Amino acid sequence: FDWDGFLEQIKVKKRTIAALVQEGRPIQFSNEELVICFPDNFKFHLDNLALPQNTSLLEEVLREIYGREICLSCIPQSEINKLQPEPREKGLVNEPDLVKKAKELFGGEARPK
Repeated sequence: FDWDGFLEQIKVKKRTIAALVQEGRPIQFSNEELVICFPDNFKFHLDNLALPQNTSLLEEVLREIYGREICLSCIPQSEINKLQPEPREKGLVNEPDLVKKAKELFGGEARPK
């Protein structure tokens, strides 16, 4: 997924929305969905990106880039944290699909807070 290219295309259409989106980070991208995560204290960003006209604009950019419908979800960091189970034993953590996919896409390891 080309995050920088996505941001550039948004800027062409509406700079104010690009400014909001760039504060997030993509955590999942598939043929059907892009999930962008924001820090919990970025409620203003999440609320504004959830407005139907803004979601439509972002999904339009995705459609233009990839030639297909891709749903957009913007979520706070706490939503990801809720998905991660507590480790039962050191080194034995069952990672949710979202975290596994993020690691596949972006590499690296999930780090506990």
